[in-house]
Amino acid sequence: MNWSYKPGLRAVKTTIVVFLCLLIQIIFKRENAFYATIAAVVCLQSTYVETFKSGKNRLVGTVIGGFFGYIVIEFCMMIPYYHEYWIMLIVPAGIFLLIYICNVLDRKASVAICCIVFLSITANSSRDITNALTYVIDRVLDTSIGIILAMVVNRFIAPHKKETKKEILNPTNPELTDKVDNVQ
Repeated sequence: MNWSYKPGLRAVKTTIVVFLCLLIQIIFKRENAFYATIAAVVCLQSTYVETFKSGKNRLVGTVIGGFFGYIVIEFCMMIPYYHEYWIMLIVPAGIFLLIYICNVLDRKASVAICCIVFLSITANSSRDITNALTYVIDRVLDTSIGIILAMVVNRFIAPHKKETKKEILNPTNPELTDKVDNVQ
């Protein structure tokens, strides 16, 4: 055990972003804050530039996973015994397809969240979904809320001292991309 550990700014920022996710859930009467809080915790990195890059990749993965999750749910609502048997074949095949698609699109950093969103939709849904599109939009929106809040918190609450103003104002600068890519 390390009893001398002292929480740093990343721990504080993570706590703040989880609080904000829960606050938004209450204010806007969202179904639950699970997807937003998980996305926020995973997305928040030690610097804003890293968080921006991570957030951008996760937003892309969220949209791809949500889109394919919607297609699978619509298709599977027509299949008898989907949750009893077919889920074991369809969901893993979907994961394989999503990994392939993200790699073909040169979005390797989007693979994990893409698969997570897809699983949260396909493996976590039940037959009592009355509107698959609303269900999928809610999952994508919840995940996106967490990602965006992590980016905002890391940008405006005690930014990392080593980041230059140029890096913070232009996190998509090609010169910086290589530096950030090596972090993940």
